[in-house]
Amino acid sequence: MTRSLQLAIALLLLVATQAVGEPREEPPPTQPKESWLPAGTESLTSGGRESVLAEGEAVYRRVCARCHDKGISGAPKLGDREAWKVRIPTGIDTMVRNAIEGYQGNQGVHPPRGGDRNLSDTQIEAAVRYMVEQCKGDPAVP
Repeated sequence: MTRSLQLAIALLLLVATQAVGEPREEPPPTQPKESWLPAGTESLTSGGRESVLAEGEAVYRRVCARCHDKGISGAPKLGDREAWKVRIPTGIDTMVRNAIEGYQGNQGVHPPRGGDRNLSDTQIEAAVRYMVEQCKGDPAVP
């Protein structure tokens, strides 16, 4: 299957799930883990790290989970340390840029802004940081 076809299928699935998606029940936010923000980025939002993670979780559940819960079009599943350990070393900036601009690679495709053009760069960064946080604790994951 060509990458263009993969991207087209991913976008169609995203549109279809938005059109017929069922409302998600929001679970309570998880407890924050040890500090992981790079120096100088502790306060991406006014509430600091906990606020970033809470916002990231909300964005994840509303937008990202459609693909990342099931691994659609090569999306690494939330908490799948094996899938994320090749992505995390590229750095937060690279992962955020790929999420904003879209990505086609050997391991899958990602639509620009996760298919939601209304997401701000800050919301996307928070979602990426939330997803990375779910892999912490694995010695293979920096």
